[in-house]
Amino acid sequence: MANLLDAHFRKTNRESGNDITFDPDMLKLLLAIDAGKNIGQIAKEVGLPPAAFKASLVKLVKLQLIERVEETGDYVHDDFLKTVSETLIQLMGPLGEVLIEEVAEEMQIRGRKIPKSTLADFIYNIAREIPAEKQSNEFKKTMLEEMKKYIE
Repeated sequence: MANLLDAHFRKTNRESGNDITFDPDMLKLLLAIDAGKNIGQIAKEVGLPPAAFKASLVKLVKLQLIERVEETGDYVHDDFLKTVSETLIQLMGPLGEVLIEEVAEEMQIRGRKIPKSTLADFIYNIAREIPAEKQSNEFKKTMLEEMKKYIE
């Protein structure tokens, strides 16, 4: 159980085709889920009895409303994020920084900590939001070269 207490989960972007009925414990837990917090921290925060917490966590996973996040510490280096920001500002002006924040929020990335496992999606989502196709392609090309430097 100690290993589970160290695990991190995040909300998914699951499209709900069916109605989902939440009990109060599930809703309380879902609202508290934050990839920056481990399960132990969330358990203390929500204050549910251990059995109710575990049951709610299992239900949310089975409904694919939350998913386990890669081990903490496996994040993209800050230098890479600086390069992303500088490249976008060169291509789009000051709106480039806003675009990074919007995509990070959309992907539920907090504190500019981008897991390496989601980096390609992050870059793709930013490029998708760049209105001019030429700029979007240039951004993708530049980021592909930069990703090679930072990802083992």
